[in-house]
Amino acid sequence: MSLTDTQDEFVKKFILLTDSEDVSDLQEVLDRLARVEVPAGATEQEAKDIGAEIALARELLRDPDTPMVVDQASMATGGAERLVEQVAERIKRTGEEAAMLLKRAGGLEATLDGEAPADERETLRKKALDLAATLDGATDPVIVATAKSGVEELEKRILLVNETAERDRETRKKKAEELRAQAAKMTLPPDALEGETSTAETLVRKLADLPEIPTPEALEQAGKDIAALVETLNDLELRLKERRTRFARVAPLLERLANDAPKLAAHPRAPANGEAAEIAQDAKKVLAQSQPLADWSKVAEWGEDSLSSLESSITELERRMDELNKAIAQKVLDVDKAIEAAMTCISTPEGRAFAKGQVTAFELLVTQQAKLAGDDLDQAETVISELGTLVGGLNRLSRALAAREARINAVVVPPDTDLSTKEKAALVAARKTALDALDKVDEL
Repeated sequence: MSLTDTQDEFVKKFILLTDSEDVSDLQEVLDRLARVEVPAGATEQEAKDIGAEIALARELLRDPDTPMVVDQASMATGGAERLVEQVAERIKRTGEEAAMLLKRAGGLEATLDGEAPADERETLRKKALDLAATLDGATDPVIVATAKSGVEELEKRILLVNETAERDRETRKKKAEELRAQAAKMTLPPDALEGETSTAETLVRKLADLPEIPTPEALEQAGKDIAALVETLNDLELRLKERRTRFARVAPLLERLANDAPKLAAHPRAPANGEAAEIAQDAKKVLAQSQPLADWSKVAEWGEDSLSSLESSITELERRMDELNKAIAQKVLDVDKAIEAAMTCISTPEGRAFAKGQVTAFELLVTQQAKLAGDDLDQAETVISELGTLVGGLNRLSRALAAREARINAVVVPPDTDLSTKEKAALVAARKTALDALDKVDEL
């Protein structure tokens, strides 16, 4: 049975390759298919997808006896070509992204704060290197995406580290301000001796020169310096406090050695060249020897034993002067008593009262003895003895005069009838002469 025209046309078009054009189409498909390759860098799935299209085309071209089969093979080849183009474009984009990420990873360390901890820096550097190695030439989107997450994670980590470093700088800046202010408020004692504040001055200058934002090491050292400064000034203040207390005791002690010192003042009746003068001379020597104690610049050269020795010397001088003054006062008192006793004896003798001339003469004797004692108190014992002798003599004299007066008064003048006028006159005259003689000084 013969085919109809329609059937014949169908067979020619879809079943049989009848002309050279159809053959040319087949060759073109074969050439295209031969050029289709899985791009380097394609993922496994992409390679499978392209491979499937290539396999389909090849399968169709295994028996390409109809134009329809060739068309189908051409369509499969076209699908493979499109996949290759898409994969190539994707690889390009992925490569560009990888390159960008590689650049970011390479610049990570540079963005890390210069004061980041060394161990943190080393860890970040190693991770950045690992990411760079992963991204170098990477085309796998999964690998690049993973690397991207790693880069972003490192960037976040660096941000945190940098923020921490910045906060740390602010903290160190504030602490440095506090330390400088604390050091500035500390005052060096003005009464410290030369060289005693050199350590403190060095520490103050060092703290004043502390940078606005010191390194952790510099800040740690500054903390040690402020502690050393406080300790140094405290120790110095303790020494100065002891010195001030000790030095304050010097002036009152030296005042006790002054010329007008009450306890070293000699009795007004003390002999000019006697023991009082010796004590005054000794006081001058002690005062001269003690002048270094009154010099603050030498206060560190002596201690409590020097004060004790000085006070002992002064106390001994005061004791000597006190005993001397008491002795002199006693002598003066004894002389005054002797004088008073003599004057009392003259004014109220045991026997006959002395005549005015006699009183004057005897009082002159007492005055002479008083002057002798007044001129030289060392003569006090002699004066007292002389006055005692005088009192004894005056008492004996007054008793003797009283006895004589009694004897004279015992002489009875006879009545006028028994004596002549001449005899009576002679007797009265004799009696008066005898009585007058009792009042004479030269008769004593």
